[in-house]
Amino acid sequence: GGEELRGSKSKMLRMLGSFTKGALGASFRKNGGQKDSRQKKMTEDDILERRFKAVEVPEETKNMIKSLLHRRQAWFSRRPVYIAFLTAMLALCLFSILYPARVVPDITNLGPITNQAGRRRYLVWACAHLSRELVLADGFARMDKATIHGALAWHLQALRESNRALRLGHALGVRHGADWHNQEHNDIMYEHGCIWREGERPEKDCSIQGLPKLRVNGLYSLILNFYDAVEAVMAIHGVDKTAAEAAYAAYLAVGDDHSPGPEFNMVELHASRLHILEDDENLRLIIHTVDGGTPEHKGDLQHGLRACLDAFQHETAEILENVHTEARVLYACYMVLVVVLFYGMLFRKTMQAAGQEAVKARGFVHKLPTYTLAKEETDVIRRFFQHTSDSTS
Repeated sequence: GGEELRGSKSKMLRMLGSFTKGALGASFRKNGGQKDSRQKKMTEDDILERRFKAVEVPEETKNMIKSLLHRRQAWFSRRPVYIAFLTAMLALCLFSILYPARVVPDITNLGPITNQAGRRRYLVWACAHLSRELVLADGFARMDKATIHGALAWHLQALRESNRALRLGHALGVRHGADWHNQEHNDIMYEHGCIWREGERPEKDCSIQGLPKLRVNGLYSLILNFYDAVEAVMAIHGVDKTAAEAAYAAYLAVGDDHSPGPEFNMVELHASRLHILEDDENLRLIIHTVDGGTPEHKGDLQHGLRACLDAFQHETAEILENVHTEARVLYACYMVLVVVLFYGMLFRKTMQAAGQEAVKARGFVHKLPTYTLAKEETDVIRRFFQHTSDSTS
């Protein structure tokens, strides 16, 4: 390597010597036989063209110079290094967009799930209220008995659809049901016991007051018992199914003019029917699981459904927090790549090296024997480096 470098340096010195001899010879020839031509005004293009024609560098010398310059070129000024840095920056930009986007389907799916979880709680309340009003039939619901029966049937069907969509998906805007991705929801719905009761262990008896034979194995079994109880109340205390559907359809068809419509005929308290609320086993289950029972176990069904809603809200908060954390980490990585690595280590070093080379070039030109050049040639060089010096300063 050392021998090759010394040989290359000697070749360059010989080239510079031939260049100086040629320039001196051209200058002497001009002084001796072409004095008139020195008086002619020469343009900068003519001067450059004349100088290039005067000294023709061999192709072998050009290749040797290129090879030496390439070997001595610093790593931070090489083209592949810049291409690698720019490629990494572009890849990180794309990764910062595509990687967090993987959770977009989960986020958009949690909206309908949370909505159906809240709607399911409302429908349970509505079914319990309408079941009680169907038995009492006192007009306080502002509907007659047939309309109440039709409304109860509609709300029960809506509750079934909402619960099925929430669990299994592919309905009511829910693409993926909670059974497939929310373990906390599954523990509440399907595990043995009643974990929605505060302080209760799963293996403890979770029977409901007044119904000692009922054993609850998760919230889902309680919901199924609730379905059966509402169906039994409609079968025992309701009216004909066709008449109930027609009455509720007519009730819904009442316009916005607040006309009376087929709502109710009178409001009258039937005290003789109040005992049915406790004597009827189905009504007792409905009331105790929604808004009854002991103070410690009041409304098991509502508490369980609220626990499911909290599970979905916790899942949403966790996903959003993870997305925010990932976004902050990716942004920090991008800033480190751009500011520290690209600007600090690559770009600034390149500019500093370019400034040092400019200083060396000016020093080299100042040492050239400019008296061997024509005045126009000297002015061209001086103006060029004067402009460069002003720009860098």
